[in-house]
Amino acid sequence: MKVFERNVINNAGETLGKRSIEAARFWRMSAYESTGGFNAEQIAFEEIQPTLRYIESGGVIRRAVFTRVYHDEKQVYLHDVLRKKAYYFSVMDRTMSSEEGGLRKALERWYFFRPVLYTWGNLKNYIRHPLLTMGMLWMYVCLTVIGVAAVLKGGTRHSGDLAKADKA
Repeated sequence: MKVFERNVINNAGETLGKRSIEAARFWRMSAYESTGGFNAEQIAFEEIQPTLRYIESGGVIRRAVFTRVYHDEKQVYLHDVLRKKAYYFSVMDRTMSSEEGGLRKALERWYFFRPVLYTWGNLKNYIRHPLLTMGMLWMYVCLTVIGVAAVLKGGTRHSGDLAKADKA
């Protein structure tokens, strides 16, 4: 199901947009430095912030769609995804408060608000693979509940939580 989701996300075309959840992997140094770079205070979703700042300032980032390089999700279980994301959501307030318009930007990229989910190619994939689609939607519902609960709770900042979650 995670492979199916990755294929859905990758079906967004060649250019990253401001609602993308992908981070640029290769930069010209001057372009990267123009973003302000990586903010070490951010814990959740910090890797996409320079990309988003670059796009917001008018920069263009393209996917290397011609490479046939695939993201290997390995063996991923829903429980593990939820536990990992629960940690990231619990500290997401650091990222949101350190970026101008952070909450609004986070909501624009929230699972069900991603335009890539509604492209014609992906709609056809949903029809072809109804079980994978239902699994992906269920994962998004679960992640939404966890994310909303974390935001309402105000986020807890325990640096050892992820290490504990990974050991479990």
